[in-house]
Amino acid sequence: MWWKGFELLVSNAIIRRSPVAIALLYAHAASLNELASILAQNVNLVGAMALKFTYQDGEITSADFVPTISPDRLREMIQERGRRKAATLGAAVERMAKFDPEDPE
Repeated sequence: MWWKGFELLVSNAIIRRSPVAIALLYAHAASLNELASILAQNVNLVGAMALKFTYQDGEITSADFVPTISPDRLREMIQERGRRKAATLGAAVERMAKFDPEDPE
């Protein structure tokens, strides 16, 4: 996920401890969570992106976008998509092989 100015906002929150930058980061994280919740009510949501914060001594030390789906599950989904695509392409090739331009049906 990409957000214009994200790095600057994070650095202002971490290095300068800007209350405005921290509030904006938390607000954005809450908006992402709300969006995922709304989407999940209407579609079969498999995963989303979330903002993960790391803290030390009660202060933010990092903020990163992280997927809400495990790497293993994502890998499984990619492999399954590849198998479905291969099957679809195989069926299309079979139909093309049987195609007779002289036969109107």
